[in-house]
Amino acid sequence: MRYGTALRQLVTVSEAATDDLRLRDTDIGYPLEELWVGGDVLEGPQELDATCVVLVLDQPVAEVTWLALNPAGQWIAERLRMTKLPVRWYCRPAGYPAWNPELRKVLRFWSAATQLDREMMENLRLRRFDSRDGSWRREHRGFGIQPEDHLWRASEAVREIEDAMAQISTQ
Repeated sequence: MRYGTALRQLVTVSEAATDDLRLRDTDIGYPLEELWVGGDVLEGPQELDATCVVLVLDQPVAEVTWLALNPAGQWIAERLRMTKLPVRWYCRPAGYPAWNPELRKVLRFWSAATQLDREMMENLRLRRFDSRDGSWRREHRGFGIQPEDHLWRASEAVREIEDAMAQISTQ
């Protein structure tokens, strides 16, 4: 699909999420807190295979595990019609950052508090992915350590050691 089509689909998904906020005050409830985009959209190619979206849910961390299907997330993805679009979606609990081992860079484009972030969508349209300082860093959400953090910190330490060794060997 074309890059512009992917962005229009993100807007459509966010509009549906905004419409569904009315369910929060019902017996059904609506745990969606944020929508983040990542993957190829942030690389800016003209053609994409799929759009990657992270659904951040207001549910206990133990109920929103990395590799397991989440019933609330599945239900929300269906309501937002993401299951009918070329979208790969992931669920994350609100207690963890939105990034995950597959999507290390993500940008928030919708939240329950502010709805569609039009400025972020314009930055995506213009392919200005880093125009908001820190928008896609995993520290952005400011939550504590999660299981995946240990792996990231270990890989970053190895990379730093390799860089230092390379500098030493060139001297």
